[in-house]
Order: sequence, then C-alpha cells, then structure tokens
Amino acid sequence: LNALYLVTLKTEIAGRNEYREFLFKDGKLIFYFEQSSNGEETLEYRFYYDRGKLFRFMQGNEIIGYDGDSQEPIVKAKGWQNLFMQLFNH
Repeated sequence: LNALYLVTLKTEIAGRNEYREFLFKDGKLIFYFEQSSNGEETLEYRFYYDRGKLFRFMQGNEIIGYDGDSQEPIVKAKGWQNLFMQLFNH
C-alpha cells in the first residue's frame, strides 16, 4: 500500500487509559506514540523510525536514549497493521 496511514488504538481497563498511534508510510512504521494514564500520572513515549531503524526516542517532551528492544514497537505495529489491512480490504 503506497500511502500514509494512521492506526489508533484506545483501551480503558480498570481505571487505566491507554492510547496508541501507529503511523505507516508505504507499509513501514515511521512513528509510534504511546500514552498511558492511571488518573494520577500520565506517561508518553514517542518512537521515530527511518527504514526500520529507531533514530529518536522521546519520553514526555525529552529526547533520551532508548535501552529497550527498538524492534518491539515494529512487531506490535505489524499485528495492528495486518488487522487494519484485513478490515480495510473488506
């Protein structure tokens, strides 16, 4: 799919709210946003990708180094992308 598209996911479980955005360009993840809130504290994470490589990670408004597996958001995104494509193609 040669397009720019956004997949969003919002969940509410036991007083905890989560919101995620997966932005794809030409079928590849270029941006992932995650926000979670328990009513008292809100956490935000932003992942920026270019050709499958993480080039910027932000926690809140601060650019920091990322210690985790930078491919994990891509794996998550792939599952949601597949579901989106199945729904979109029907």
